[in-house]
Amino acid sequence: MEMNQRNFETDKRRVDKFEPQIKRICGEVFIKTAPKKVDCKEATDLLVLDLNPIRIACRVRYYEHLFKYFNEFTMRVSRPSGVKTELEKILNGWCGYNFYGFADKSDTYIKQWFIGDLSVFRDEYSALKLSGKIEKRTNSDETKFCAFKIKDLSEKFIYANGYRKYIMIEKSLDDPINNVINIYR
Repeated sequence: MEMNQRNFETDKRRVDKFEPQIKRICGEVFIKTAPKKVDCKEATDLLVLDLNPIRIACRVRYYEHLFKYFNEFTMRVSRPSGVKTELEKILNGWCGYNFYGFADKSDTYIKQWFIGDLSVFRDEYSALKLSGKIEKRTNSDETKFCAFKIKDLSEKFIYANGYRKYIMIEKSLDDPINNVINIYR
């Protein structure tokens, strides 16, 4: 298997591992309870916010990145193989939303997440680029990323966000997650 395919497969498995949780979260965000009037007159209990396909790019980062990078999101901008990456595809109009989360310590649950509106991102990307507010990074495999601070985008960018409350022994008074629940503004 060539390097590019192996990197894609690794990245894909990472998101696939969390796919059931991402689907549940997106269902809660994009499916709403119908107003009483609509329910009574049209037999409609639930409404999906859009009849067209809702395309969602997904990324789940490791727990150790949560406290350092909780206020940003990254997108691949190049791979050594030269294949198209997220940033190019998104700027070309693909995907309406970006699900971006962080796993818990056990790498089992999504601890913190947001859904970003990529039409807002596309509208504001040029201004971010001109302002010099995009940080560039390189991984050990020479994959290059752009890091975007959420505060540098308008409030319209965050469509929804949330976190998983502690249920088990992870709960402690010195755990900083309580300080980052509403970190996006």
